[in-house]
Amino acid sequence: MGLFRTLLVLAGVWLALRLFSRARGAPKKDRDAVLPDMVRCEHCGLYLAAHEATRAGGRYFCSPEHAEAGRIP
Repeated sequence: MGLFRTLLVLAGVWLALRLFSRARGAPKKDRDAVLPDMVRCEHCGLYLAAHEATRAGGRYFCSPEHAEAGRIP
């Protein structure tokens, strides 16, 4: 019975140390803070960061050429 108790205590200590080390690990990154807002070009369908897109008439385009092509019916 003494060996069983010793193994049980050792397993408990190992589990506690494992949980404690995970809690102290590097914080998880917030994915929303890292990834920029993405928009789709109305002309070709390419996805790009909103800050890199050309905006015309409330619509997003990947280049000024596609913005101009999007205005022509």
